[in-house]
Amino acid sequence: MNRKFLSTLAILAVLLLAAAPLCAKPWGIVATGADYYGTDNASLHVIDLGAVPPVVYGPFLQDYFINDEALDIAMLPGNRKALVSAFLNQQVHVVNLADPTNPVVERSFDLPFPAEDIAISRNKKLALVTDGSGSSWVAFINLQKATANSIQLGEGKYAQAVAIARNNVAMFADYFNGAIHYGKINKARNGLESVQTIALCDAGQYDNATDCMGPVGLPVNISISPDGKTALVAPSNGGVVFVLKITNKGGVLPGEPFILTGLPGGPLGEGNDGGQQSISFQDKNTAYVVSQRRPLEAPGAVVVPGGIAFPGAEGDRPNQLSLIRILGPGKAEFVAARYTLLNSPIYQYFGVDTLDIFNRYALAGNANDFISPPYDNPYYNNVAFIDLITGVLTPIELNNYGAAAGVAIKP
Repeated sequence: MNRKFLSTLAILAVLLLAAAPLCAKPWGIVATGADYYGTDNASLHVIDLGAVPPVVYGPFLQDYFINDEALDIAMLPGNRKALVSAFLNQQVHVVNLADPTNPVVERSFDLPFPAEDIAISRNKKLALVTDGSGSSWVAFINLQKATANSIQLGEGKYAQAVAIARNNVAMFADYFNGAIHYGKINKARNGLESVQTIALCDAGQYDNATDCMGPVGLPVNISISPDGKTALVAPSNGGVVFVLKITNKGGVLPGEPFILTGLPGGPLGEGNDGGQQSISFQDKNTAYVVSQRRPLEAPGAVVVPGGIAFPGAEGDRPNQLSLIRILGPGKAEFVAARYTLLNSPIYQYFGVDTLDIFNRYALAGNANDFISPPYDNPYYNNVAFIDLITGVLTPIELNNYGAAAGVAIKP
């Protein structure tokens, strides 16, 4: 081997080492609310999760979130871009993350409603956005043509969260009616062919396909397995998760069992002990759920713009990260509450994904009350980085005093 070739190899090695900090994998992306002390607007942070300890960059893009809340994050094809919902300004921003330490807004879509939850289709051509203020509005963003239009599900039907299953089936969480609405996306990708409904009933409490005889689940989020055959629904009013089977033809049926019990939060419809916020699949067989325990002496839920609040709460009851095992299409079992998280929020978001998982790592944000300073929650501007194999949880503090909300992991 000649010296010239060895020198070339040496130069390449130096260049690779120099570039290593920017190529460290994975990266965390965090949306935050406004700074409680009035010094910063809502923003994005990015975190080099490959560094030890993790390195936080930001806050970024504050000019795009003036008097606003940055809430949900959905990663786009290739993981070089993300969609971020701007709640009060009624916008969705497309953020270029090619250089994670310098996020850039490429374009923004204006919507006729407060933007909160975002879901991206499996073919990466369409994004759906739902309203955080309790209406039936749904936006269809054509990612190829860079256009957006909005429809309403229909009279009496609400859309607080959205997910897109295989066969272009869209699913919507209706908190106020305790139901899931679903329908096939049309060929023009600007509406639904039809809308059907399945009620979220307690075990054995079905009256018919759309009504319950007993307590109903009040859904705030939906997540679909990587194989597209199982949907898990997170309700805010109990220690349960609803299981749905997605058929080959795009139908939605109760799973087996339909309702998983035993998660933190107590029986469905009894008391006010807690509920579930976000669900993320590690693979087609494993899912984790952010389970929120109501702070001690919390009064009844109050629906506020963007979510559900429990004002006047006292005490410190941190979130739990619970494990669910998928046994087959539409079949699941609750395993255990595996991790105690940092935050003890008194707030739940509609549809915002406060949990994301990439391989063995999980990143958990904080569904927090952005109305008043959380004096009883010292970790409100932290995220939890968890190694799901070793069980090590690392608190990561952001660079301002805005509460961490939606999170995503960029491979």
